[in-house]
Amino acid sequence: MIWLILFSFSITLLDVFKLKGKADLSEDELQQKTLDMLKDFVRIPDLKKASCCVVELCNEQNVEAYVLTAINHALELSSQNDRILIGKLLCHLVMESIISDEQFYKG
Repeated sequence: MIWLILFSFSITLLDVFKLKGKADLSEDELQQKTLDMLKDFVRIPDLKKASCCVVELCNEQNVEAYVLTAINHALELSSQNDRILIGKLLCHLVMESIISDEQFYKG
């Protein structure tokens, strides 16, 4: 009985972390929204809020573009602390299975 409860709880968690972004979002819109989200994250580094934003913004088809934009933005930042924060966010997204290793590597 306990196993069944834990199993159903884990399925619910997987549903929470499914990428839910719009399929019709253009690459330019995704890039701009990603940059805006990353600027907010650097200002207020809340991993939970940023993770929720990624889930709502990205879908299976565009998550690699999100990763690419995030990495490029981190490289352009002058503050080492900001670069580290974006790295922590990307690491968190992979560790929490919000994005897969493969999606991260392709990005």
